[in-house]
Amino acid sequence: MKKIYLASASKARRELLKNLGLKFKVLPSRLKERRRLGGFSYPQLVKTNALKKAKEVEGRVKSGIIIAADTITVQDGKIFGKPADLKAARAMLKKLASRPQWLYTAVAVIDKDKNKVLVDYEKTKIYMDKLTDKEITEYFSRVSPLDKAGSFDIQGRGAFFIRRIEGCFYNVVGLPLRTLYRMLKKLGISLSVIFLFSALCSLTSVLSGCSTEYNIVTGQEESFYYSTDKETQMGVAISRQVEEEYKLADDPLLQKRVE
Repeated sequence: MKKIYLASASKARRELLKNLGLKFKVLPSRLKERRRLGGFSYPQLVKTNALKKAKEVEGRVKSGIIIAADTITVQDGKIFGKPADLKAARAMLKKLASRPQWLYTAVAVIDKDKNKVLVDYEKTKIYMDKLTDKEITEYFSRVSPLDKAGSFDIQGRGAFFIRRIEGCFYNVVGLPLRTLYRMLKKLGISLSVIFLFSALCSLTSVLSGCSTEYNIVTGQEESFYYSTDKETQMGVAISRQVEEEYKLADDPLLQKRVE
């Protein structure tokens, strides 16, 4: 498996990649994001930022896959990024809660070994409830808004204020997983193998070399203990059985059983 680098210090993005079962190293980009259009469209702006972040990190590693992302929130033609301080965060959140907003996230993936570059984006429309100063103060006392575009998190307490969204949920979290999945697939990185390996590792850690089976002779359940080599053989057998019986759908969150 190639080394994977996440060119972001975002805790939310880090957790999303962990949930995918990916092993990666966090190597935040030192690039300062551009926040003025300057003739760019909103998609072009985030795609340019994401690609520059990925390339900056690419220059610091010898090989591997670099994943970078950039997110902006847009309302009435105004771009909102991460707030500079709590005062700015308060004003930003109150403003965004007053009217619907669009959130754009671009993802850039570079395979340095193959010299391949992919860039794509997602956009999601967000409808929030209007917030009082008291609600914002209470929210900020529990959640730091300074590392979040738009000053809120949809996967945490910020969900209390979201009336509905139109588009990708994970885009609002900070990393559109379906988009990333398709990009990695184009680079020949199969997440199906990663999902299966992760599941088997979890299963092995639970079993800890012990299995309970029903003995048809005694009519009782008995415990059996296996060596590491035996566990590995069992894992390979389970892997083959799963691969023969199931086929992955394009959507990484769904699987279709082959009858």
